[in-house]
Amino acid sequence: MSLLSVLRRVTLAGFLTVTPLIDGCAYLNYFTGNYAQYLNEQPGSQEKRELEQIILSKAKVETIGEGKDKIRVLYAQGTPYEIGFQHGRLLREEVRANVGNVLNLADVMIAKSNKPEIKEKIRNGAKTLAQHIPEHFKEEMKGLADGAGMTFEAVQFLQCIGDIVEHGCSNYVLSENATENKEMLQVRILDFPLDLEVQRNPLILVVNPDKGNPYATIGWAGFIGTVTGLNKERIALGEMRGDNAVKAYRKQNNLGEKKETLEGMLMPFLLRDVLQFDTNLEQVTERLKNAERTNCYVYVISDGKTQDAKAYITDKELFEEYNEQDFLKALSAVEPETEFANMGGTVFGGHNNGLINNKIKENYGRINEDLLKQDFNPALAMKDNLQISIYNLTNMTLQVANAEGKQKACERNYVFLDLNKAFDWFSENR
Repeated sequence: MSLLSVLRRVTLAGFLTVTPLIDGCAYLNYFTGNYAQYLNEQPGSQEKRELEQIILSKAKVETIGEGKDKIRVLYAQGTPYEIGFQHGRLLREEVRANVGNVLNLADVMIAKSNKPEIKEKIRNGAKTLAQHIPEHFKEEMKGLADGAGMTFEAVQFLQCIGDIVEHGCSNYVLSENATENKEMLQVRILDFPLDLEVQRNPLILVVNPDKGNPYATIGWAGFIGTVTGLNKERIALGEMRGDNAVKAYRKQNNLGEKKETLEGMLMPFLLRDVLQFDTNLEQVTERLKNAERTNCYVYVISDGKTQDAKAYITDKELFEEYNEQDFLKALSAVEPETEFANMGGTVFGGHNNGLINNKIKENYGRINEDLLKQDFNPALAMKDNLQISIYNLTNMTLQVANAEGKQKACERNYVFLDLNKAFDWFSENR
C-alpha cells in the first residue's frame, strides 16, 4: 500500500456524515452555517435532496470552445461551503480524476527520488501547510470534498501541490501605449509539470462570494486556489518561481541565502485572497507584505483601472516591491548580459527576461492579441507549458489555452470568455 493511499478513499455511504437535526430545523441550521446539522442522517432522503438543490440552484456549468480545446466554466456563488459543494457536485468526475492523478504522481515521485529531503517534502509537506490554512478555505474544501464524495485530506493535498513542487513561468503586462488597439493586456504563461495531467480537466471558476469581490480563476477541477486569475475590480495576477531573482537580490545586498519554508500560507490561497478581497495595488502590496509567506516567488500584478502594475520579489523573509523602472534594475541583476529597455508601461519577468524584453521592444506600439498567441507565447513557453492566459483589462475579456497530453499550451487553440457577461450572470441569477 502506498503512503498516500489513505487519501484516495472516497466516501461510499453518502458524501455527508451529519449529526441529528435540532428540533428538525434543517433550514435554520443550513442558513446559519451549521452544515454538519442541516441534513437528515439518512443518505438519499427527500429533505437532503431538497437542501442540496438549494445550494446547486445558485450555480451552473457551461462549456466554451470546441473539440479538445473545450473548457468547463463553473459559475458558483454563496458561502465558502456552498461554493465548494457546487464545485464538487457539479464537476464530481473531473474533480475525482484530477485528485487521483496528482496523488498518483506524488507516489511515483516518492518512489523514484533519490533525495530524502524530496521524499519528506512530498510525504509531509501538505500536513505542514495545512496548519496555516485560513478557516474560509477549510470550509470551501469541506464543501468540495462533500460534493465530490472524497476525503477532505485528498482534496487538501491537491491544493498544496504548487508549494511542494515549484516550477518556472513567465508573466508580462503591456500598457495601452505598447499595444496596437490601445488596450491594456497581461499575459500569464504557466509552465508546470504536464505529468500531473490536470490539463485533462481544465476549469475556469467564476465566483460571486458572500464576502468580497467577484473573481475568476483559471485552473483545473478540484483546485480552489489561484495561480492565474483576475477580479471584477480589474486586479489581474501571475506568479513565477523566484529562486534566481531572490538569489540575485540577496547576493547584491549581502543578505545571505534564500529563506524558504512550508510553514506558511499556501501561495495559491494567498493569491486567491488578493482577488477576493483587494481592489487596488496598495491593498495587494499590504497583503503580500504582511503574509506568512513560504517559498521564493516573483509576482506580477496589475490594476486595469489605473493602468498600473507592480512586481514583487519574495521569500519567507524577503519582500521587495517594484514599479516598472525599479524592476528593470532587479532584472539586470538576474541577467547582467541583457540591456533592458525602459518601455513605458511594461512590467515583465520569467525564465528568459532578455527574450521578453526584446520581443516587447521590437514590437512596441503594435502588439495585439494575435501577435501574442502566434509569436510571443510560443517563443517564451517552456517544455512543460501547462496553460497560457491573456487578460484584456480594457475590455475585460479572457483567452485561455491549455496543454493537451504532452502538447504544450502555446501550440493549442485559445478559448474566449467575455468576463463582463460572466460576472453579470450573478446579478441575473441570485
